[in-house]
Amino acid sequence: MIGSLRGSLAAVEPPVILLEVRGVGFELQLPLSDFSELPPLGGDVAVATQLLQRDDELALYGFRKSADRAWFRELIRVPGIGPKLALNIVSQTSVAEFAEQVQAGDAKALARLPGIGPKTASRLIVELRGRLEQEPAGGEQSASSLTLKALIGLGYSPVEARRLLKQAGNPAGRDVEELLRLALGSVDAP
Repeated sequence: MIGSLRGSLAAVEPPVILLEVRGVGFELQLPLSDFSELPPLGGDVAVATQLLQRDDELALYGFRKSADRAWFRELIRVPGIGPKLALNIVSQTSVAEFAEQVQAGDAKALARLPGIGPKTASRLIVELRGRLEQEPAGGEQSASSLTLKALIGLGYSPVEARRLLKQAGNPAGRDVEELLRLALGSVDAP
């Protein structure tokens, strides 16, 4: 699999770019939101990638942020959401805003995105609730979000990890180690 590419930007025709890597040109489809971050032609570009095989076609998708690639991967796992619609969703909104709408069950807000109707919005809520992480604004990760990731890494479901984190109490002024100890300490608590 091709996990990432770094090369020279050879051509731009949204939603496709041509990235030249050591004499080999890779056509990648990018979210439209990533095009504003591209350098001029000939500039150096690094992207996280996702290679998909559909019927008799290979398609390579590129993302300037690895969080967008992870979100794209979650979206294409939902029945009825193909890569084109997933790329459109990533292009139109942020992962934090989308995750907030999914967690809140706000089908009306999701249905405002192009290509998503009421049924698809409901399916996204059912399939993705609890599976999407809400990233803090500015990309900075708080102690509570890092603790949540640690709990999930230990095998707890996202829902269970959030419950344990909530039982640990107010995270203000606490570091990851302390929050993790408190959250795991609440497992044996009645």
